[in-house]
Amino acid sequence: MLTLLSSIGVAWPGAEVESRSNSNWDNDATSQGNRMVEQRAALDTLKKIEYLQQEMQELRGKVEEQSYQLQQMQEHQKKLYLDLDQRLREGGPAKVSGVSSASLSQNDTNTDSMQSNLAAQASPVAEENVQAEEKAYQSAYRLIQNKDYEGALAGFKSLVSHYPNGKYVPNANYWLGEIYLVKGELDLAYEAFDRVYRNHPQHPKAADSLLKLGYVEYAKGQWKRSNELLNQVKNQYPGTTSAQLADSRLDKMRQEGHL
Repeated sequence: MLTLLSSIGVAWPGAEVESRSNSNWDNDATSQGNRMVEQRAALDTLKKIEYLQQEMQELRGKVEEQSYQLQQMQEHQKKLYLDLDQRLREGGPAKVSGVSSASLSQNDTNTDSMQSNLAAQASPVAEENVQAEEKAYQSAYRLIQNKDYEGALAGFKSLVSHYPNGKYVPNANYWLGEIYLVKGELDLAYEAFDRVYRNHPQHPKAADSLLKLGYVEYAKGQWKRSNELLNQVKNQYPGTTSAQLADSRLDKMRQEGHL
């Protein structure tokens, strides 16, 4: 009988129920799987959003820090310009081995005349070189006074190149350092000041050049090296204006928490 019923396509009621139940279970399992996939995707998206937000905050902090550093550098550059301009007007440190802000002082003129006479007795060519070097120096220095820093830079570099052993070479190198410092070219400024201090340690510009070496390291954020150089100024040139300026900069570094 069962075989007959099956052969004519008569279905048992229980079989239909079982089939429907299995179908519902499959649908539920599929829906649950889809929900789990969606939840994982949503969780991954949330994590990515949180990561991007954190990254944006870090970038914003870096931008703010760089903006502050740029502002500090701009203020520092402005102070350098004002300091250089003031010293040029006052003729203080601008007095350079016989040359004031505009011309030679009377005492130094007499000294230069004696040197020129000795040079003339030795060689007319030597006298011409001394006069040409002096003229080149004063021309370049006037360009600084007129705030033509690029012109002055070219003038002093030419002097150093043409008269490597000239008496104005230490002064020319010093002013090269000043110009580079104002322009923010710290490595070139360091090299120029270092040439003055190392090659002419007894020159009137040696103390100020050592001071500026400390300033350059300060500008580069090399606090330890700046501290060493500034203290060297105080120890090597006590009682000088350069030593006082070194002490002031050291006080500033302490206040800023660099020492």
